[in-house]
Formats: sequence, C-alpha cells, structure tokens
Amino acid sequence: MTKVKRKFYVYEDEEMAQRSAKHKNHITKDMYLAAVTRPRYDYKSRRFFDGKLGIWPIVEDIVAQRSSKNGQKLIMDKVVPAIATKFPRSYHAKTVFLQQDNASPHCCITSEYIRSKGYQYIEVAKQLANSPDFNVLDLG
Repeated sequence: MTKVKRKFYVYEDEEMAQRSAKHKNHITKDMYLAAVTRPRYDYKSRRFFDGKLGIWPIVEDIVAQRSSKNGQKLIMDKVVPAIATKFPRSYHAKTVFLQQDNASPHCCITSEYIRSKGYQYIEVAKQLANSPDFNVLDLG
C-alpha cells in the first residue's frame, strides 16, 4: 500500500525501491470489513475467546451503486456465520448485537432479516451519532 508521506530505513547495501504515483489521488486504497468483540472466557469450552471474529478484504473493483446489495451479502455470508461459529457457545443463550453505523446503505440489514435466516440470538443495533460511549466502530 502506498501512502502520501512515508519513511523507509534501508541498509547501505540495499537499493531504495522506487515508489511513486501521479498524484496523491491515484494512491491505491484498500477496504476491509472487520468484525471484533470484547474478549471473554467461555465456560463451556473452558477456553479464553480472544474476540477476533474475522477480517475480510473487499477486492472487487466495481462501481458502487446506491441500492447495492453487496454490503448485505458480505455481512450475511461472512460476518454472521463467523459470529455463529467463533463466538463462545455459552453466549448463544444471550443476545449478540451486530452494531453498525447509521449510514443508509447499512440499514437494509435488520434483526428480523437475520432471524429469518436462522440466527435467533443476533440483533442489529444502530450506532448512536456522536456518542463517545457507544462509538466502538470509531476506535480503530
């Protein structure tokens, strides 16, 4: 990945790699979807769950459309199954919240839609605007 300003330390016998772009707007940008949760101890398996559910690159080079179903497909095919398989089983009796921001493309996934796919313990929670207590998504 190329950045606008970046320092490299090179040994004397190494040659500096040529990294240039036409303009800073032509720098390659990558997008990833990450799903994390608070680490916790799983009493049924007697192991510590680290809270990492997964990170998936979004590698398709397509033009975004206003009512695109790509985000919904990615969450339903990657994130929700990762929650179902990696999240500790002792917490499946409780409600697991899938928190996302209030952007209009993200609002197509609802708790009812996830329940209709067979995941009864997953609820969708919308992130409150400008709330330091609930902005977990802005910490990274």
